[in-house]
Amino acid sequence: MNTENTIIPSKLTLHNDLCNIKALDANLNKNIRRNVVAGTPVIYQVPDLTQIMHIGRDKAYALMRSKAFPSIKIGSTYIVTKDKLEEWLNSVSGKDFKL
Repeated sequence: MNTENTIIPSKLTLHNDLCNIKALDANLNKNIRRNVVAGTPVIYQVPDLTQIMHIGRDKAYALMRSKAFPSIKIGSTYIVTKDKLEEWLNSVSGKDFKL
């Protein structure tokens, strides 16, 4: 089995990923924070996923391109909302997810 292309979230990594989301949310780039209108959803891009999930850039892009992942492509930019990312992490907790 090739584990290089496999993300296997455990309960521990799920907890860590959710904690990382909270930490990253608190430290979002000031330019992004400045442009956020009150009440709009927080969005993440590939660099944010690499920090939140402790994965490389290539895996983050592969995840964003995956049909099973709730990303949106706008032009050449992939985004995912914080809420959808948290829902997805909870849904795949304890399961194998292959890219």
